[in-house]
Amino acid sequence: MNITVFGASGGIGGHVVALAAQHGHDVRAVYRATPPAPLPGQAEILIAPDIFDPAFAAEAIRGADAVVSAVGPNFATRHHPRTAMTSPPDLHQRLARTLITAMQDSSPLARLISGLDWYAPRPVKLTDGLLTGNVRTSDRFRMKPISRADVAWHILARAENPSPGPHRTPVITTGSSHTPQKAAAGNRDVPARRAPTAR
Repeated sequence: MNITVFGASGGIGGHVVALAAQHGHDVRAVYRATPPAPLPGQAEILIAPDIFDPAFAAEAIRGADAVVSAVGPNFATRHHPRTAMTSPPDLHQRLARTLITAMQDSSPLARLISGLDWYAPRPVKLTDGLLTGNVRTSDRFRMKPISRADVAWHILARAENPSPGPHRTPVITTGSSHTPQKAAAGNRDVPARRAPTAR
């Protein structure tokens, strides 16, 4: 699969790039500045200081089967939302509009994973923990943590298997793979899934 990842330098985007390369996908990683370290596998690097440029976005997603938007706001101190935000306040909306327009023009079959379109997982409390593959999706808000690695794994799993399940904008948290799915008709939780092994 051809996957374009916007936000490849971030805590989630970097994991998406690495996992997608491990799974044998052709990855195009979008950065606003040159990455400090070489990328895993054969990931193609695209650098654009202005990710909102329509011509750049169209080129970045050309031929993509899936587009992952893993951009997040930048703060004066990394991962510290109580410091000044240095990115535009409408970052997600602007990028989603740019990508949707580019997809309609150059790659109409691509799926926009995250952002504001097809599937938008909502992690509540992010950590820098390890990849566990134990992810629970729900339509209920829960103040439970989830690692950036697990969010990336979940995004890639959705790209590889585009059936979003019952929720298009689920809250995702760490779950237990041993939690059985309740048979009750009112159950709105989806049980956790285990991470696949890398190919």
